[in-house]
Amino acid sequence: CDAGKYWLQGTNGDLLEYPGHYVPKGFCPGGDGFGDYIIMNIGADGVIENWKADFNEDEWSDTDDEK
Repeated sequence: CDAGKYWLQGTNGDLLEYPGHYVPKGFCPGGDGFGDYIIMNIGADGVIENWKADFNEDEWSDTDDEK
């Protein structure tokens, strides 16, 4: 229904919220998710393969909500 919510935890522990409802660009290490899917492979060690967050922090906002 294109109504996702996405957060990142900053290095200082604050939560950053993405203002849109689609998957943020740069968060699909396993292929193009077309804004609707997060595509990734997770290894047996629990680490996301080929993960490299590629985002503009200015597009995210601070939030005091606990998620």
